[in-house]
Amino acid sequence: MRIVPRDEVSTKYRLAAAALMGLLALSLTASAQNQTGATAPPAPYQPKVVRVDGPQDIPASIRRRQKRELRKDRFEKLQKDADDLATLANSLNSELGKSNENILSLDVIEKAEKIEKLAKKIQDEAKLGVD
Repeated sequence: MRIVPRDEVSTKYRLAAAALMGLLALSLTASAQNQTGATAPPAPYQPKVVRVDGPQDIPASIRRRQKRELRKDRFEKLQKDADDLATLANSLNSELGKSNENILSLDVIEKAEKIEKLAKKIQDEAKLGVD
């Protein structure tokens, strides 16, 4: 029986292990390619496109009537908002009448902020109404 040096044994095992790892890697790569190559990727989802006729297909009389109704609705909404603004302004005025220069309640500040927001809303809506 021959005595093999320790370095020679570990080198043989390392070479054998490296060869096995290489073969394993090649087999895994080949099987992955076969699996992905065999089936085609699914087609991306494409929603069904439905054509909606544009305003050019609507008769002129209907378009005029729709615009008139939209203007009327917008005007009524502006009137309601303006009434609310006037009510808030009157209540703010009465709150300020109850206060003096040394005391200012939080209600006054909150109502002033509401008035400011409502006035901005009315202004923006009125600008949209201009054709």
